[in-house]
Amino acid sequence: MKTLHEIFTEIQDAPTRAERQEILKKNDSFSLRTILQLNFDSTISLDLPEGKPPYTCDEIPFGQPDKKIKMLGYCTKGNNKLNPIKKERLFIDILESLTEEDANIVCLSKDAKLMKEYSRVSESLIKSVFPTFVK
Repeated sequence: MKTLHEIFTEIQDAPTRAERQEILKKNDSFSLRTILQLNFDSTISLDLPEGKPPYTCDEIPFGQPDKKIKMLGYCTKGNNKLNPIKKERLFIDILESLTEEDANIVCLSKDAKLMKEYSRVSESLIKSVFPTFVK
């Protein structure tokens, strides 16, 4: 299974839209869908401050990324199970469990700024492959 960074880099390097669409379809996973929804669905937002929090990535990530990315659901606005401080701590724990490149992608998508780093991961591309992700 490819990392998020590998997938987005592959999309960025693909010369045609059809190839970018195929890369998205071929690498469809819970993590990829979550990151894309977080970035492109305006009805989903995390109850966290903008920007990167201070964290230290593990050189060798522990566990499966899908399980860690799934925990982002606890950080959404409207989730009252955790107070804002605990949400920030959980978010940092998630980032620290990922590679540095993947953690950067999570931070970018949290702030809906994925296209600043990966300009070819556009709203229209995502809508063409996953039409329900853009709202």
